[in-house]
Formats: sequence, structure tokens, C-alpha cells
Amino acid sequence: MGARMVLFPKLLLRRQSAAWALACLLTGSLLHHLPVVEAEPQIRVDVRLVQLPVLVTTPNGTPQLDLKQEDFRITEDGLDQPIDVFFPVDSPVHIALVMDTSGSTEQHLPMLKKAAQQFVKHFRKEDQIGVYEIGPQVVRVIEFTSNQGAITSAIKRLDTSSLEGTSTRGAKGATVLDTGKAQGGTLLYDGLRLVGRDFPSDAMRRAIIVFTDSWDNGSLTSFRTLELLTLQSNQFLYVVLPSWELTREEEQTLADIRSYAEKYLPKVEDPSKLPPGQIPAGSSARKRWILILDFSGSRDSDVQKFQDAARTFLRELDPAARVWLFDYWSQIRPIVFPAEGSPIEAESVSADEAITLIENVTFVSTTAYDASEGIVTIRADRVLILSDANDTGIAELQARMRLSPNGILVLHPAEIENPTELKKAVQTVVHDPLASIRLKQTAHIKLLDEMKIRLRRLSEDTGGRLLVIQKPRDLEQVYSMIAREIRSSYLLGYYTKAAPGHHRLDVQTRQASLQAHTRRMVLIR
Repeated sequence: MGARMVLFPKLLLRRQSAAWALACLLTGSLLHHLPVVEAEPQIRVDVRLVQLPVLVTTPNGTPQLDLKQEDFRITEDGLDQPIDVFFPVDSPVHIALVMDTSGSTEQHLPMLKKAAQQFVKHFRKEDQIGVYEIGPQVVRVIEFTSNQGAITSAIKRLDTSSLEGTSTRGAKGATVLDTGKAQGGTLLYDGLRLVGRDFPSDAMRRAIIVFTDSWDNGSLTSFRTLELLTLQSNQFLYVVLPSWELTREEEQTLADIRSYAEKYLPKVEDPSKLPPGQIPAGSSARKRWILILDFSGSRDSDVQKFQDAARTFLRELDPAARVWLFDYWSQIRPIVFPAEGSPIEAESVSADEAITLIENVTFVSTTAYDASEGIVTIRADRVLILSDANDTGIAELQARMRLSPNGILVLHPAEIENPTELKKAVQTVVHDPLASIRLKQTAHIKLLDEMKIRLRRLSEDTGGRLLVIQKPRDLEQVYSMIAREIRSSYLLGYYTKAAPGHHRLDVQTRQASLQAHTRRMVLIR
């Protein structure tokens, strides 16, 4: 497989001029801070009582609403379980309506608010809805209530978030659940975690509906933690995403950026045709670089591949170029340590000195220097992350180091077949100022597709699902369908005697023609 380079993450093309986007991507001294590292939330949930939201439909998809407890059969890992809890479809339901108002969803927000207001009308006076906003912060806009007028008013207050926070954070009755330290981004994973634990304790039938563009940026909660918490919950999760196919306007903007770059950026010579040691004109070989070895999802056997890639990269730089080195597993660790007793400030080294340091990295110690001891301030031009194929930990890494998304490139050493391909990939990273632009479209779609796969699996594991809208006007129809499904769901429960771990679940009805939709597994702690 050839080398993959990923621009991380997306540009908001619709609202940026070509010149501005290009400048953000390729120039500027980026100021990065390394904040206090906070531990992920501990999982403390009693799931000995397993609760299952269940939607039952006829062969033509119509909900079956008149079933009794004796009409159901639950199996856990193939073994029948007695049904100890049963709530019919006419029992009250609690709905968490979660809306991503970050800048990337700006074009969808007017239709999203309209669809959400119509969504509220599908529920009865016994049902309760809470409204939440996610963006650079997580805000409970209005707590769970059956007052549909108050819910509608809360939805109307939503607006596009700014870098300083979400649009409703100062509104009367709104509660900030996660400040996000006002760093920008979308706290999707943190938001879903906080909303999941914000349901009233007496809420039985539950559902979370989240509209987002699916890109998490800035959460301290990892996807793995969110997944574990979700598998211990009893609510449906519905995820609604916009289509990621580029519009004609976006494709034209990309074309304009490429045209602008080709016209005004210096032409880069083919480095393979130059004498040894000569740096091509227009290269970034003399720039200030941050090099991060992201071992978070790697095996020990991959360390050698990371070292080879790092050495190849460093030898492509001007020997006097300044480099900051970090490795990352469970902590962010400068490979060059600060002087004892001095303010914590990562030191840069020359490319030659960096090679020596890289050769001494054999394993990432989880007891080594902890970045939570202070703030690390770095000024650099470009960031290269050497990562495993799954990019595990990169989103968290970006958030904790407060790296600007523009100018970050990711290289996957384990996927590069031989030294020739590695050198070619590294030369593209270092010397080609158009590489990020040319790779922008395919990398953007690929990363979002990977996120879609994750969220689809997560939602289906709860008995919910992921739905993709092609046009903003489709939102109202999709929300209406979700409302019907939630109102038509039953809640079943049983007390498990299973050992800790993941267990497969299945629910069937006594009528073979009916189809029961529920969560696919449970995690017993």
C-alpha cells in the first residue's frame, strides 16, 4: 500500500476565501499550548439490571403498538432471560435533543431549528425533552421538561457558535456542562457522555438524538470511553449527519485554491534530481517543525518503523532547522526535557541532534515526564505526526496540545512498503507546498467516512441508527421519522448473572412475522 498523508482536519471552505484558506494552510507561526492533562472520566455504572429499548415493526415497517410482556423473548449470548421490567409504548419518554452549532454546521442550522421545533410536536404532555448544544462548549439549553412552548423557545435561541463558546451559554436557564476552555472545535464525545448521564434517575424510556457533522475536535473523552459508557446505557442513540459530498461551490473553491497556489507559490524542483544536500526552492526544509511520534495504538514492533520514518524526515530537513520532538502514548512527553527547576518550556533541537534523540526512543514509558506539570509553549510552522493506521489518539492529541488544524500532516509508517516509498512520501511532506491542497479533498472525505463508520456502529449497538441527509430540507422528514420510532418503542429489562465483559443480546417476539429492533450487546462491569 502506498503512503497516506492526511490533512487534519477539515477546512470550512464555504466561508473562506481562497487566499485566506491558503494562508491558513501554508503560512504563519502557530502558537501552541499544552494544557493540563485531565484524566478521562471513570466508568461507574451499575448495569446488573439490563434495560433494552425495543422497536417492533411489521413486514412493511409499521410499528406494532399493542404487544404485552409475554409476547417478548430475550436471549443473552443465546440463553433465555426472564423479563423483569416492561414498559409499553404509551409510558412516558425522555428525549435529549442535541444540536451541533459549530461553524461547520452553519448552513444546516436554520433547517435544523425548524425540524427540531416540528419534532417537539410529535410528543405528548407526559413526555419530556431536554435541549443541548455542542460546539466549543457543552450547554444544557433547557432541562428536561414537558412544556413544549419553553422547549421551542430554547431551540429558537440557538445560533452558530463562536470560538469563545456556544451561542446559548449566557442565556437564562442555560447551564454550561463543559467549558471546553474556549479553544474552539466540537466537543462531540464529551457532549454525548455528559448528556447520557444528565437524564433524570426515574427516566425509563430514553433516547438521544444528535445532529452533527460527526467530527469531534477537542473532547477529553475518547471514542473508546464513549463506546464503553454507551454499551452500559439504556437509551436509543440516533445520529443525523449531513452528506459529505462536495457541492459545486466547494469544488470550485478547491479549484480556486489550487489555481492561486500554482500561480503565486514558488515552483518546487524535484528533490530526487538535485545534488545531495541541496534543498529545493520553496521547500519547508528550513521551517520550524513539531514532530510527534503517536504510539497510542501501535505495537512495540512498530517502533522501528517510526524511527526509520523519523530519521528519513529529519535528514530531509536543513541540518540547522529547528525541531520540537514529542512522543505520545498515554501522555504527551517532550523527548527533550526541560531543565530541572526552570519553567516548563520544551526546547527545540537541530535536525541532526533530533536524529540522535530519535534513535534512543525504544518504548514510551507511561511513568515518564507528565505534561500536566506545566504549560509547554511552542512556536512552529508545520506539524508532522507519525501515527498508526487507525490514528488512535490524534484527535485527543490535537486538543491537548491545542494544535491548529491547518498545517498538520499525518504519515503512517506501518503502511509504507519500502524505503523508496518512504523517502518519496517524506519528500512530498517537506518540499511540496501544494501537497496539502492536492490531498485535501480525498483526505477530508476519507476521515469523515471513518467517523461515520464509528458512529453508525455505536448508534446501531443501542438499537438506534445513523441517518444521512442529502439536503437540509430533508431534516424535517428525518426528525419526524425518528419521533415516530421513539414513541413506538417498548422498554424491557432483565437482571443479568453474566460475568463482566461484552455479551450479545437478541429480542424476538412470539409472532415470527414481526421484527424487533434493539441494542445488539451489553457491557457488564
